[in-house]
Amino acid sequence: MQILFDSDTLSMQRYGGASRYPVELMMELKALGVSIDLVSAPRNNAYLEQSGLFPGKASALPAALRWSISVVNSAFGRGDLIHRSYFGPFRPRGMKEVVTVYDCIAEHLGLPYLHSKVEHVLKRRALKRADQIIAISEFTKNDVIHFFGVSPDRIRVIPLGSRFDIGEPLPRSSTLLMVGQRGGYKQGLEALQALKGLELLRDWDLRVVGGGDLSHEEKLAVEAAGFRSWKQETLQDAALEQAYRESALLLYPSRLEGFGLPLLEAMRCGCPVLCSHAGSLPEVGGGAVAYADPRESDAYRAACSALLDSETERQRLQELGFQQAQRFSWRRCAEESLALYQELLG
Repeated sequence: MQILFDSDTLSMQRYGGASRYPVELMMELKALGVSIDLVSAPRNNAYLEQSGLFPGKASALPAALRWSISVVNSAFGRGDLIHRSYFGPFRPRGMKEVVTVYDCIAEHLGLPYLHSKVEHVLKRRALKRADQIIAISEFTKNDVIHFFGVSPDRIRVIPLGSRFDIGEPLPRSSTLLMVGQRGGYKQGLEALQALKGLELLRDWDLRVVGGGDLSHEEKLAVEAAGFRSWKQETLQDAALEQAYRESALLLYPSRLEGFGLPLLEAMRCGCPVLCSHAGSLPEVGGGAVAYADPRESDAYRAACSALLDSETERQRLQELGFQQAQRFSWRRCAEESLALYQELLG
C-alpha cells in the first residue's frame, strides 16, 4: 500500500492547523509501517522541516505559486491512494482519493470574501469527486452534509490529536491565557469586554499567545477589565506547552470551530478551560471544561469569576481534562485513517 499526500497546505502555510495535520498523520503512519510519499512541490512549512520526513530547502517563492505547482504536480502523482489535506482540483488517474475537511466556517459566515468563494467551489468539486471524506468532528460532518449535500455514508469522523504530554502541570501562576486568532467569530474582543468590572482581576495577569497585536479596542477592553498586567507574544510549541502548564485558565470564546485544538492542548497540560458551548467544542471538551458565551456578558463574567475564585473547581476540571484528553491522539487518528484506506483499497 502506497499512500500519497498532497503538498497543498504545506506549500501555503508556514504554521497552522491545516498543515500540521498531514505532517502528524504521515509521521504516525510511517511509525505504523505504512509506505507514504508526498507530492513534489516547493514548500516552506515549519512542521515538515521539524519532522525530518522529506528533507529539503525552504522555498522563497510566493505562496500562491508554490500552491499552483503543488496542484499541477498532484495530477501526476503515483500510489494506490491520495490523501488530500486541501481541495486540489485534479485527481491522479487510477488512484483512490480521500479528502479531509476541517470546517465549514466560511459557509456559516456566508462566504464573505473572494478567496472563500473560490475555496467553496474547489471544496464542492473535491467532495463530489472523493471516494471518501474525513471530517475532524461530528459538527464538521453535519456541516458537510448540510452545505454540500454529501451522503453521510461517505463521511468518516476521525478526530485530531496533540503531541503535548498528558502530565502534571507546573506550579500555577495567576495567569489567564488566550491562544490563537481573536477576531470575528473567535469573539476575543467580546470576551475581554465581558470581563469589565470584575474586581478580582486586579490580582491576575493576562497572557495572549498568537493572533497578532491587540487592537485598540482590545487594549481598551483589557484596561477596563483591570488586569494586573498583560502581554501578547508568539510562541513555538515547546514554549506554548509551558504556557498552558503555567496558566490557571484558558479563555477560548470562539462560537465556530471545526475541532478546537487549543482545548485539547490545554486539557493535556492540566490547564482548565472556559469556552463557548458552540460548534465542535462540546465534542472536544465534553464535561471536562466550563461553558459560557461572552455574548451573554453577565453569565460569562460570573462563570469566569467562579473559576478564578475557586482553586478546588479548577483542580476538578484539571483532573477531568486529563481523562477527556486521553480520548484523542495522533496515533488513534492514524490508525483510523489507515483502516479507512484499507477499506477503500480492499
